[in-house]
Amino acid sequence: MVSDKVKGVWKELTVALVSVVGSFLVFYMVVGRQVPTRAEVRGLIQTESPYIEDRKHIMRTLDATLHVEEKLSDALHELAKELAAMRAINELVLEEYRSRKKVDEKTD
Repeated sequence: MVSDKVKGVWKELTVALVSVVGSFLVFYMVVGRQVPTRAEVRGLIQTESPYIEDRKHIMRTLDATLHVEEKLSDALHELAKELAAMRAINELVLEEYRSRKKVDEKTD
């Protein structure tokens, strides 16, 4: 037969195990049911976060900035074309001036 000492150890282990399982059940009933799931947290972040409005404002600002950047880029391209045309005209005027200067020098 099993001695009383061994029975006492098994009895203590059984009581400890039942206590641990009972503690986990109580913990789950008190705290565990209130813990949101991952999907609930994602939904809350997407709908209830104060940063949603900030994100919308940031996106609007970025869109406006991109629009202004496109306008500035177009204006720079137009200015580059006009500058090239002005350089060409300047070269023609300079050429005409030099040729008239040579003619004036020959006639003097």
